[in-house]
Amino acid sequence: MSPNEGVPPEHEPDPGPTSSRVEADAPPAKEQRSRLPGWIWAVPIAALIIVGWLGVRQFTTSGPLIKVTFDGASGIQAGSTEVHYQGMKVGQVDSFHLQKDLRHVDVSIRMDADMEGHLGKGTEFWIENARPSLTDLSSLKSIVSGPTIGISPKPGGKQDHYDGLSEAPIVPDTVPGRYYVAQTGALGNVSRGSDIYFHDLQVGKVTDTALRPDRSFDVTMFVQQPYDALVRTGTRFWKAGAVQLSMQGNGPKLQMQSPAALLQGAIDFATPDEARNAPEAPGHQRFALYEGKDAADYAPGPHAVTYRVVFDASGGGLDAGAPVELAGKRVGTVQASTLQYDSSSGKLTELVTLAIEPSDITLVGKAAWPADARHEMDALLDRLIGEGLRAQLGASVPVVGAKDVELAFVQGAGAAALLPGDPPEIPAQSGGGGIEGVMTAVNSIAGKIQSLPLDQIGDNIRSITAHIAELAKSPQLQDTLDNLDHSVANVEHMTAAADKQVPQIITELRRVASEAEATIASARGIISNQSGVTASGVDTTGLAQTLYQLSQAARSVRELADELQRNPAALIRGRG
Repeated sequence: MSPNEGVPPEHEPDPGPTSSRVEADAPPAKEQRSRLPGWIWAVPIAALIIVGWLGVRQFTTSGPLIKVTFDGASGIQAGSTEVHYQGMKVGQVDSFHLQKDLRHVDVSIRMDADMEGHLGKGTEFWIENARPSLTDLSSLKSIVSGPTIGISPKPGGKQDHYDGLSEAPIVPDTVPGRYYVAQTGALGNVSRGSDIYFHDLQVGKVTDTALRPDRSFDVTMFVQQPYDALVRTGTRFWKAGAVQLSMQGNGPKLQMQSPAALLQGAIDFATPDEARNAPEAPGHQRFALYEGKDAADYAPGPHAVTYRVVFDASGGGLDAGAPVELAGKRVGTVQASTLQYDSSSGKLTELVTLAIEPSDITLVGKAAWPADARHEMDALLDRLIGEGLRAQLGASVPVVGAKDVELAFVQGAGAAALLPGDPPEIPAQSGGGGIEGVMTAVNSIAGKIQSLPLDQIGDNIRSITAHIAELAKSPQLQDTLDNLDHSVANVEHMTAAADKQVPQIITELRRVASEAEATIASARGIISNQSGVTASGVDTTGLAQTLYQLSQAARSVRELADELQRNPAALIRGRG
């Protein structure tokens, strides 16, 4: 039985002529691929395009790659350490490696394109803030962020190699000004980078310090424009970093430049009045660097006149730069002080050289001292020395102050004159002046008191006191005093009848005076027989005063007798 058997005819499929014709006419199917990739490739393609664009941009915007050799890496990091110019980033460290000598480091730096044409010969590189310092607070940030590399560009094309500096330049080449050199025996707290001041205004920097063959130091200073015009050939520089105590006319004075100067040192300068019209100092001129402002102010000038003084070494101790005063006013400075020994006499002395400024002494009736005032100063000092002027050792502060030389008038000084020599010599007063002289006198008096035979003197005083005590108890002295009392009583009795007994009164008065004088003579005789020395003791208090009063009474009684002899009526009426 076929599959279609039993099926109604109306349900049989009708293939129809159209369907068969279409199937017979349809072409065979073909597979065709697109020339474009699929959407899945869009993301990596876009990434490649972006990377390529960034690479091209980096190539077109970055500058040249350079190599700089430093003495050490000092914390440099590849990919993070930046190159800065005037606070702006102009490059970055690409890589670095240690040289074979293990002492130098080659650093590769990729500079920005803006630096193209500014890396010519003379361009300098250095590592900034490699060692943080309290004197430069801005360097403390390197503790967190690390050091940076500084650059001082020069016009020109890129060089193959650059030598890095160990330290940053103190003064950029673009800052105009002049360099000077100051010489000093010791640097103190002056160092590279110390500030230079003019009347508390910061005008420059110390750029370098160097040791000389004679063991002194050269300090290279830079003063920027326009302040370099203030530096004259007669300008004086001094160390201003430390706290200094100086003596002024109204007492001690504390000098301090600034708190920062205490840490890193400082130099100050000024021009004396007499040198303000001098020409400007040329670049690299040499100056002396004084220890302080007082030393600079009173340093001997070109017109100073020198003298010498010889002091006993026992009171010496003068230092160069000590003041020289005339009548209490500073007129000069000690230039040198040396010990000298005379083998023939065995005496040790101190030879002092003084420099006196004539300009510190005003001439009455004259405009100014001559340029060479040797003759005039010699004549002035010779005359004053003839009037008692002498050189003495003193102290700015009694007992504890530094020694100085005082030219003062000494009372009772003998004849003297300015001694000839090269230079002439001013006579010195032995023993010194001021507190030194007082202490010498006190020590001399103490020595004399100590040399006295005090024990023997005490024994003599005790012996004399005992003799006078015996004298006061003497029967002979007591009888004499009783006779005197009796005579005085008779005078009082006779006075009651004075109008009748004037002659007797006069006679009695003369006898009383004689008795008193005899009493005095008797007492003195007894004292003389005892020891020949008058003293006082506990038992004889007032004895000397009694004898004096008795002598005065005897004189008065005798004068009364003489008056009554001339004028008897005065006994009743008194003197007219």
